[in-house]
Amino acid sequence: ITEYSQELLDDLEKLPGWPERVKQMQANWIGRSEGAEVDFTLCDANGDPIEGDEGKITVFTTRADTLFGVSFFVLAPEYARLHELVEGTEYEEAVTKIVEDSKHISAVERAQGTLEKHGAFTGRYVVNPVNGEKVPVWVADYVVADYGTGAVMAVPCGDQRDFEFARKYDLPIVPIILDDDDRAAVEASGETIDTFHAETVDWDCAHAAEGTLVQSGKYTGMRGGKHSEGEAAIVADLEAMGCGRRKVEFRLRDWLISRQRYWGNPIPAIHCEHCGIVPVPEDQLPVTLPENLDLGAGETLAECKDFYETTCPVCGRPAKRETDTMDTFTCSSWYYLRYTDPHNTELPFSREAADRWMPVDNYIGGIEHAILHLLYSRFFTKALRDLGLLSVDEPFTNLLCQGMVKDENGDTMSKSKGNVVPPSSVIEPYGADTMRLAILFIAPPEKDFDWDPKAVEGANRFIKRAWRIVWQLVQSGDANVAFDKSVLDETAMKLYRERHRTIAKCTEDFDRGQFNTAISAVMELVNAASAYLNATEGASRDKALCYGVAKDIVSVLAPICPFWADELWHEALGCEGNAYTAAWPEFDLAESIEDTVQIVVQVLGKVRGRIDVARDASNEEMQSAAEAAVAKWLEGKTVVKAICVPGKLVNLVVK
Repeated sequence: ITEYSQELLDDLEKLPGWPERVKQMQANWIGRSEGAEVDFTLCDANGDPIEGDEGKITVFTTRADTLFGVSFFVLAPEYARLHELVEGTEYEEAVTKIVEDSKHISAVERAQGTLEKHGAFTGRYVVNPVNGEKVPVWVADYVVADYGTGAVMAVPCGDQRDFEFARKYDLPIVPIILDDDDRAAVEASGETIDTFHAETVDWDCAHAAEGTLVQSGKYTGMRGGKHSEGEAAIVADLEAMGCGRRKVEFRLRDWLISRQRYWGNPIPAIHCEHCGIVPVPEDQLPVTLPENLDLGAGETLAECKDFYETTCPVCGRPAKRETDTMDTFTCSSWYYLRYTDPHNTELPFSREAADRWMPVDNYIGGIEHAILHLLYSRFFTKALRDLGLLSVDEPFTNLLCQGMVKDENGDTMSKSKGNVVPPSSVIEPYGADTMRLAILFIAPPEKDFDWDPKAVEGANRFIKRAWRIVWQLVQSGDANVAFDKSVLDETAMKLYRERHRTIAKCTEDFDRGQFNTAISAVMELVNAASAYLNATEGASRDKALCYGVAKDIVSVLAPICPFWADELWHEALGCEGNAYTAAWPEFDLAESIEDTVQIVVQVLGKVRGRIDVARDASNEEMQSAAEAAVAKWLEGKTVVKAICVPGKLVNLVVK
């Protein structure tokens, strides 16, 4: 996976349909750092520098500008050469204790730096390449081996973890960078940046990451920080001296997929004493797990002779099948591709099928999968693409990380906590449609929400009301009457405009996964239909409009309330098939715009009235209507100027 680090990072830009927080989590996990490798020279037990590669210990740093602040050097407990540095010396016991104790703390906890730090002096020193000074080499549990080189140049004045370690073990904290406030304080005391000198500090914590370099030789006075003038100058000089070079590091590490567990893909390999590791022949695939193990008693594949005893497919002699299994992520990272070609008995999937269906349009999963399953799936897709098995770069176009349902105490509902609301408690009295509607209406799907029984009752009331309105519309409508907009009166036009606005809103919100606002829009359409029915008599109602709006209400609610919609589709509307396979209602957003707009009328900046004018009214028409509306405020006055803002206001200036 490390070969894809940069592409995995860059291609996050190709995923506008993913939540920003998921993309940021992946970017942080990939962890691209731009910096430099710096070679320090190890000294022997007598304190003399060791010549050649044997004496070289390399560190990776993003802050080469702080090299003059290195007051000690730290090795990770896992550092490969650590044992040989202390073997047979008075320091061996203390160093060994740090190594052993660190095995009981996870690498994640150690790297976070929040735990108390422990370390031991190795008795060795390294030479700082920028000033020739020797600094002591320690081993410490806050340094991990899987980032950089497992060796760290400690700059306690600028790194909080180094600062805390230096304070605990009484190591020097030499200030080599001053922020603007510190610099001002130094200069106010009569010193200059060039003459400033301090061998320690009285700070409570490490200081600025950026500022002016001090006590840094010829680099003093330069700006320090990542990608700064000082950093660039020091790295350039290190490169010229042959003891430094530009380097990009990634936090992402390769993935160990073998597990000593029963549950997982068997690794198709056979161990033969004569032929070595031999792949299982293709005609013997797939290797299947035995079903006669007593997992409850702790039996493992390594104890199952029926599974591991086999013969070598090369020489025919007795051999042993591999008993490790693959991490289950090796299945979940590509299972969606099998869905594109589920009946293929020759291949996992054909390229033609994968190219036809991929990428997945909408993928739904919890935020907890951000840096594992979702990252691995992206990696598998790219690797399979490079093997010529498919064409796409990314597996999922849109990603929805669903929220969690909380109980009355704010705790996430789960079976283990015993605080779940059984679906049957809602479905039995109200039906499945009510439950779906309530859940989708309470909050956007990506947000957590507190379960509220009142929301269920409200959803059921709406379903019943919408049912009644649909039936009333159908009874006043006629599917066989052609629609004619020109015959609609203003009351009917309000419903007509609301119909187009609602379908446009629902279409957009469904595409965005914002079902709660789509439901709100349908509620407004139902209200508009109810208002139309109440404002008109049966004979005066437009038959085509009534039937069309009834069908639209059923169609837009069908994805949320399928049983409700299906019954109305057949019983009320008299349609064939079902609402979910029927064409989505057509709309024209321009048809939702009213012909008139209400504007404010001001006289000398004070609001004196509001009027309705044509949306495309000219300034002259707006002024004429405004003057007529506020005539009493104009008596005895002359309008000298009219400030017209189309669609907003008219301000009359009088004297």
